[in-house]
Amino acid sequence: MLAPASPVLMNGGQSPPAFQDALQAAMQYPKQGIFSVTCPHPDIFLVARIEKVLQGSITHCAEPYMKSSDSSKVAQKVLKNAKQACQRLGQYRMPFAWAARTLFKDTSGNLDKNARFSAIYRQDSNKLSNEDMLKLLADFRKPEKMAKLPVILGNLDITIDNVSCDFPNYLNSSYIPMRQFETCSKSPITFEVEEFVPCIPKHTQPYTVYSNHLYVYPKYLRYDSQKSFAKAIGFSWLPLLKDGRVLTNEQHIPVSANLPSGYLGYQELSMGRHYGPEVKWVEGGKPLLKISTHLVSTVYTQSLHAMEGHVMIAFLPTILNQLFRVLTRATQEEVAVNVTRVIIHVVAQCHEEGLESHLRSYVKFAYKAEPYIASEYKTVHEELTKSMTTILKPSADFLTSNKLLKLLRNQRFPASYHHAVETVVNMLMPHITQKFRDNPEASKNANHSLAVFIKRCFTFMDRGFVFKQINNYISCFAPGDPKTLFEYKFEFLRVVCNHEHYIPLNLPMPFGKGRIQRYQDLQLDYSLTDEFCRNHFLVGLLLREVGTALQEFREVRVIAVSVLKNLLIKHSFDDRYTSRSHQARIATLYLPLFGLLIENVQRINVRDVSPFPVNPGSISKDEALAVPTGNPLMTPQKGNTLDHSLHKDLLGAISGIASPYTASTPNINSVRNADSRGSLISTDSGNSLPDRNPEKSNSLDKQQSGMLGNSVVRCDKLDQSEIKSLLMCFLYVLKSMSDDALFTYWNKASTAELMDFFTISEVCLHQFQYMGKRYIARSQEGLGPIGHDRKSQTLPVSRNRAGMAHARLQQLGSLDNSVTFNHIMLC
Repeated sequence: MLAPASPVLMNGGQSPPAFQDALQAAMQYPKQGIFSVTCPHPDIFLVARIEKVLQGSITHCAEPYMKSSDSSKVAQKVLKNAKQACQRLGQYRMPFAWAARTLFKDTSGNLDKNARFSAIYRQDSNKLSNEDMLKLLADFRKPEKMAKLPVILGNLDITIDNVSCDFPNYLNSSYIPMRQFETCSKSPITFEVEEFVPCIPKHTQPYTVYSNHLYVYPKYLRYDSQKSFAKAIGFSWLPLLKDGRVLTNEQHIPVSANLPSGYLGYQELSMGRHYGPEVKWVEGGKPLLKISTHLVSTVYTQSLHAMEGHVMIAFLPTILNQLFRVLTRATQEEVAVNVTRVIIHVVAQCHEEGLESHLRSYVKFAYKAEPYIASEYKTVHEELTKSMTTILKPSADFLTSNKLLKLLRNQRFPASYHHAVETVVNMLMPHITQKFRDNPEASKNANHSLAVFIKRCFTFMDRGFVFKQINNYISCFAPGDPKTLFEYKFEFLRVVCNHEHYIPLNLPMPFGKGRIQRYQDLQLDYSLTDEFCRNHFLVGLLLREVGTALQEFREVRVIAVSVLKNLLIKHSFDDRYTSRSHQARIATLYLPLFGLLIENVQRINVRDVSPFPVNPGSISKDEALAVPTGNPLMTPQKGNTLDHSLHKDLLGAISGIASPYTASTPNINSVRNADSRGSLISTDSGNSLPDRNPEKSNSLDKQQSGMLGNSVVRCDKLDQSEIKSLLMCFLYVLKSMSDDALFTYWNKASTAELMDFFTISEVCLHQFQYMGKRYIARSQEGLGPIGHDRKSQTLPVSRNRAGMAHARLQQLGSLDNSVTFNHIMLC
């Protein structure tokens, strides 16, 4: 039943009666509609239900349409029966057939304009409900099941297209004209069909236009055994409101054979008595009619008291306006505080669902401040400030914190609390590291939240205990993990290392103005020894994990180096450590970075960028592959390598000479797992590279001279972006460290290490060389760099490492003094 159409204004005047009659007729029999789909999906179907005049059983009526006979007698008989049915029951309809077609190609909302309707299937009289239709559509893409359905000869086709914003002459679901109508317009009137959006917050929009619709769906009427009348007639009614709420669930109601005056006042009382007029019920008042209703209303709601997310978003402007109104009129502090807590809850839920835009729209368009009267009301910001102060003011928690701060860290919490924290961390580990494929978003959030929690534990808890939790968590990761787990690991390290007191956490000795020890009194570590990692846990852990990541593929290397580089950038711009002495002390924490770069010096494309290229062929076999005299599974020192029992193809794979995928290559995992302290070494530097403990009991349980976590050293070259990032880290340490620390390193380093150190320094000169404005302009325009004479950038290659080191040291000795050279390198 449609309400009379309201007069439509056209060009400032009222529409003529003829147009109003035409509009009302179009509203009764709409022929064109606009549909909105918030969640497009390939499994959304457009279903066409075909009806016919009530004539008998579906099977009997459809039989003539399912035969391909051209007999004129059959056609005449069907036509005669149809005429008779139309004369007697023309106003009644019955289901006849159905067809369906897909709407979207994907979840992005791209229409499938080339799709066609399926065959026209005969309607099964036992499968008339929407639930039955959904079951049929679930098998729509299964030809073996659809082939079993009876088909009616014929075809159906329609046109589907996207609707432009300036679509003319259409009414919204409330029959309100959305465009100006013209009496002379011959374009058909189009109706916007209501969309029932899923009841989840992210798909809900705040109500901005008045709407108050109740959709009624008759489900079935059981008239099989009724004897009250010959024709299928009757009357039923249902109260819409109960306890101030609209009834929206399914209802079973009786059917009346008459409609006496005052029937709406009829009420059933106890003991078979009733109040109101006499009503003649069909079958003694049994619930023969089943209906369901669906409410779309900006006036009534169903679950506001439960604060369900989608309801709260739908009524967001109204809820917030009412809360702010109560806030400014509250006479008791408790009421104002509770209102503020509700406002915080609403805002927090909007942020959790990613609906901050709704809050911004509310503030800009819907917020309505109460008129300010000094003697009666208070301002919103005033009451919010008071309430937030009450919520956040020093309370029992803060007083407890003050008491805790007076105790030693290891006395602040009982052992049971430490056990509870450790249990939570251990329980989270498998959920993050093992279920990241099934639920990546939840695993990512859990990893980040765990990092934030552990970082905040530094404030109150014993730092050794917190270090233990970090160590246990990092031990869950291993070389060769998927890229996602590497991302989780370095995100965890990034968050923890961003602690505001990261530097003091890494310094076991006093650190402050006037209390820095002299560098000659410090035991400076230039490699990642166990002693260094115990004294400087966080930085030692980070550097070792970066060293491990350098043996992985490029994406992992970029992530690891980026975390390290950004941390050094943060140190450089930290206002608390701007003095030269502070920066020099910070640089000593990263001295092991020199060793890390030296172990990977062969992977820097020296021959392309350095004037002193390192020739791997100049290294003699005797120097590169010396046989150890001790236990072959123990970590070899400099000059010692693998046992000859390992196949030569494996050594070739490690050095990058032979393919690692030959049939004769032994199982590398069996070599690595033979002993937790066994390792393979690089043939280009002679440095031993310890294996990671397979038990993963301690992420810092690695050998003194190595820092890589993979037993097989990669020999592929790093790309330019990786080289530049690593060199930026190198230059920061070199620039910030003291002269004494640099001289000490030179005195302690071996000849080979000095050679590699100056090789890296030379690479820095070419990587960051200023090439001039012309070169920069050509690079920005995409014209490519200007060619340079490679010969002018190189010197003759020395035939062995000793000769190269000798040449470097001669160059160093030719300088006036080492201090001058140091200044040159740091400028």
